[in-house]
Amino acid sequence: MVVRLRLKLGRVRSARGPGVLQFTAKFRRWLPAASGVSLAVALWRLVHDLRLAGQGALPDGLFSRWQLWLAMALLFQILDMMLDRFGHGGAAAP
Repeated sequence: MVVRLRLKLGRVRSARGPGVLQFTAKFRRWLPAASGVSLAVALWRLVHDLRLAGQGALPDGLFSRWQLWLAMALLFQILDMMLDRFGHGGAAAP
């Protein structure tokens, strides 16, 4: 036996409406700059750990690790690529 329920829930909103696309376009503008800054800080911290440069603005703590800054730069690049595909109608971003 097959039971079918028909519910009228109203209009279904698209996940890629104009507001979402405008937000992703504005957000994507800042990702290359954030990635570049993160990479620059990662390189600075790496050079500092090799004792070839002076102390930076973050002498100790979690953000004083070059590995974290490098991971953030890679994350920003991957996010930029995913949002680029999402904005151009490619595979949907997760």
